[in-house]
Amino acid sequence: MATTAIEDISSGTILGNDLVTRKNRASDSFFSFFQFLAWPISFVCFYVRYKIHVKGIESFRTAPHPLIIVANHISFSDSFLLHLVEGISSPHRPFRFTGVRKFNWGWLNFLAAIGFIDLIYTLFGVITVIPGQGLDKNLEKAKEIIKEGGVVVMYPEGRIMTDNKIGVFKAGASVLALQTGAMVLPVSFRRGTRRLIRKDLFVNIAQPMNIPN
Repeated sequence: MATTAIEDISSGTILGNDLVTRKNRASDSFFSFFQFLAWPISFVCFYVRYKIHVKGIESFRTAPHPLIIVANHISFSDSFLLHLVEGISSPHRPFRFTGVRKFNWGWLNFLAAIGFIDLIYTLFGVITVIPGQGLDKNLEKAKEIIKEGGVVVMYPEGRIMTDNKIGVFKAGASVLALQTGAMVLPVSFRRGTRRLIRKDLFVNIAQPMNIPN
């Protein structure tokens, strides 16, 4: 018996990687559906508050798979902004974001305590990072997604930076890129000045790149 096979005891049949692939595709469809539903809501919420300036959108839309998107973190809503920028018919959906359950804000910790954060993470396919668990363990799911040709989004600062500065990057994204050979797409978010009601919001997207060994 192949080591990757799974035995269905009830039927006596052997189900291999095909079953795992079908399950993963079903999960992708589930996450893609909810990410698709979030797009029009994100559109209204962001364009009411911000005038969004995007540079390098073609790099985003034509980036190859598998792909690791690396972005700075200025708000809890950055993931929804990324959906919005990519467009409602994104070729990269579903994005598999990484996220934590402990925050620097009491209201977010309250939402986590009552299970709301877990619900959002489940609906949108977020990969939960657990501090203290170790890099290898925290990267297991991301490596699996990359191996299947998916898109993983990481915020290497590991926290939200509210002062418009770039924080120190943690090693997770670079280690994932080195171990999988996936292309990396850098993205930056930056808030600008307020113009009447709306504030400028800049999104800069670089060319996909390989991380050299």
